[in-house]
Amino acid sequence: MKKKIMATTLAAIVMASTIQEPQLAEAATYKLKNGVLMNSATGKAAAGYVLYKGRLYKNGKLNKGYVVYSGKLYRHSVLNTGYKIMGTGNKMRLYDNATLKKGNKTARDKTLLFKNGILAKGYVQTSTKERLYKDGFLAKGTTMYPQKDVATAKKLYLYQDGYLYKGLKRYRYLNQYTYLFNNGYLDTKDYRLHDDVLFHEGRKVLKKMLYQGNYYERGILATGYYKDLFYIKGILANGMYNGHEYQDGKLQFTVDSIEAIDRTILRVKGKGLTGLRKDDVKVDGTASVGLSYPEDRVMEVDLEMPLPLNTPTTVRIGDQMFTVSYIADIQRFGLWEDTFAENEPVTLQFNIENTMQTVDMLKLQGYEVTFEADEAIFEEGTTSTTGKLRGGTGTSSVKITLKNADKTYEKTIPVTFTKLQATEEQEPYTLSVKRKEGYSALQSNTLVIGEQGYISSAAFGGGPGRIDGFGLALTSSNPAVAAIEQKPVKEGRLPTDQIIAKKAGKTTITIATKGYKQEFELTVVNDERKLTTVDAPSKYEAVVGNANKEKIPVTLLDQYGDFMELETPIRVVYPAIVGMPDEGKLYNSYAPLEFNVKQAGQVGDILYKDDEGKILAKTTVTTEGLATKEHLVLDRKSEETRHHVQMSALTRFAFEDARGKYAGGATVADLKGYRIQYNPGMVMINGVSTGEYVFTGNEATPDVSIGGRHEGHTTLNFYNPQGEKVLTTTWYFYDDQPSIIQLTTHDIATLRAPTTLGFRDVLYTREEAGKDDIVEKITLSRDNDYPVRSASERRSWVGQYDEVDSPYVNYGDLYVDYDNDGQFSPSDERIADLTTEDEKNYATTGRIVTEKGQIKIKYGKIVSKVIDVD
Repeated sequence: MKKKIMATTLAAIVMASTIQEPQLAEAATYKLKNGVLMNSATGKAAAGYVLYKGRLYKNGKLNKGYVVYSGKLYRHSVLNTGYKIMGTGNKMRLYDNATLKKGNKTARDKTLLFKNGILAKGYVQTSTKERLYKDGFLAKGTTMYPQKDVATAKKLYLYQDGYLYKGLKRYRYLNQYTYLFNNGYLDTKDYRLHDDVLFHEGRKVLKKMLYQGNYYERGILATGYYKDLFYIKGILANGMYNGHEYQDGKLQFTVDSIEAIDRTILRVKGKGLTGLRKDDVKVDGTASVGLSYPEDRVMEVDLEMPLPLNTPTTVRIGDQMFTVSYIADIQRFGLWEDTFAENEPVTLQFNIENTMQTVDMLKLQGYEVTFEADEAIFEEGTTSTTGKLRGGTGTSSVKITLKNADKTYEKTIPVTFTKLQATEEQEPYTLSVKRKEGYSALQSNTLVIGEQGYISSAAFGGGPGRIDGFGLALTSSNPAVAAIEQKPVKEGRLPTDQIIAKKAGKTTITIATKGYKQEFELTVVNDERKLTTVDAPSKYEAVVGNANKEKIPVTLLDQYGDFMELETPIRVVYPAIVGMPDEGKLYNSYAPLEFNVKQAGQVGDILYKDDEGKILAKTTVTTEGLATKEHLVLDRKSEETRHHVQMSALTRFAFEDARGKYAGGATVADLKGYRIQYNPGMVMINGVSTGEYVFTGNEATPDVSIGGRHEGHTTLNFYNPQGEKVLTTTWYFYDDQPSIIQLTTHDIATLRAPTTLGFRDVLYTREEAGKDDIVEKITLSRDNDYPVRSASERRSWVGQYDEVDSPYVNYGDLYVDYDNDGQFSPSDERIADLTTEDEKNYATTGRIVTEKGQIKIKYGKIVSKVIDVD
């Protein structure tokens, strides 16, 4: 069989690397005859390409021209010498002495660049930086190199048709970066003005600055403020601009008067005030939140921090200084908290204009303070000048007298010692389980494989009350059974942690917050949930005339004892003696079955059936009339006396008979003459805080709105028209602001505390914070409604980017964004144990700072620093 020998001429522009190398001919196989190479076996001219005694033959004759054979270049049948470019376009190859040229080599008057004989791929810059090639050819047009990391690259070059650009050239890259090149190199001059654009070391200046007395912003002459002076197109303002007068950059205005309308609003009267910015108005060095102009020549200033009481405060408007004082209405004082645990030794404190004031603070304002009690509840006995309680039980009436040189104020407020169990009585946690239609809040200890859940809230006995899921840290003892997956925090949204059911088994879930923790055992099962039980009372006594409707608690349970919601509700069949809105409707597991009663003295059965008509449960209803009204009680809708400080509780009243049997809801007429005595420092009733509310009989509804003023316990006393105390209730108002978890950092040695502790202040974890391209930061914020989220952005600190704070950085959390992704991630750490040397005044419950001054603040056991709080 003949061997097929392949060869290709470069006249056909075929790459040498594609030529198959034939076996070398042996002398015994071929021979020359009259200058023709013959095949000895056939007696005919040798077919194809044959290398014979160092010469290349084609079809028996010496090859003419150029050809690549066996990876080598031949010319007129012998190996080529010197340089030779073969092929055209991007198929060109460079040979040196018959083989591809090794290394880098330019050709054709430096217009081509080869690497190992093949045109160089991509951008290649010569070692002298003189030329730039792209895919082996000189780069066409205007090209900047390199084209990655341009924001931080130390050296950039500009080429025109492959050669360094001559002279000064401004270049805009990706419509985002502007550079100045000098003879192709990034300009090295400190500052240079070119084409009316200001550059610093070849980069357009983005930060605000003065250059040669003119104001520049983002590299061009700008109109605006720089260091409290106003510029117009870069020139210091003089004369009128937009209706405002300026002299040497300063706004010309006059202030006729300044007064405090309340603790957070100043009213300023004068001329030229509309030209002021909020940063132009500062109270004790803190800029205002905003300015408004309700009337001509009148400006109102919204303050971020309330004015102190009865203390002169410095106000700066522009470069003018003023003093303003907010004189507290002392006659509206109340106790900061009036209900305490039995035998708890505490000190009474005052709430004046919703600000906590101690006895010592009032003494500094010129007030004498005395307390008189009907029992010896003070350390000094029945009277006291310090307010220090030695503890007790029950309720004592305390007369409080505040006296200064001008006036005397007196108020009597009950002080109660009781068992405080509001938080302990709460469910310890709420596990919300994700179903097909979203999350449902369940009191569950079971998940089916594939289900997800999160702790939407938790209560800690003796701790800070119920905490929403924002501030909780979860761990699982067996992640293979149920893993904790931390989700990114989005503004105002839950969850932060999700529990993912992985495989059947048991695990312990730990919920931690601010030094408190609790645990529960979670079981993961295989079988899907199915309805197994309708839990309803077998007997129920209903009352005719119950204005609030009767409510039978009906609960659907699955095989694991957890609440269920059905896509197809079970059928409810009810007797004629009750009135229900919709037959067949099931009020789900979180709301009772509601109905009215038509007549007394009747008996009937409510049946709960499935789709096949099978009776799953039965309730026998007996109807009766109302009992005799004897005792005033809170209506059953108002039995929960634990409420959030930001949500008023609508409190309704009812009556019971001597045996505690429901006797109907109270009417407006029933309540006429009743009064509620309360601590005005703790609560407001119907929006007022006088200390006593009397029902006049003219109310629209027989209820009151009770709102808490701050976190704590208080007691409300109810008196009938004859002055007899008929009801006493203890209320607890809570603030569900999340707590703060432990601080750890990858860079403990260089962690720095902020100079001020306030809204959006940060801790930097770099030794040279402000100079690195990536800065990790911790954000502390005030008590608001959203989770903290302040992204740590990648940026260059020579002015490439301006840092932008999100307006929704809220909700009192503190953490380190380790991976700089701008979201809460599993690698991030939260901070806990925010403590001070004066916990009472500066870090209420370890969460928020409430007063000014120099304090020593600690983050766990890692950072300790004296800082100014403003």
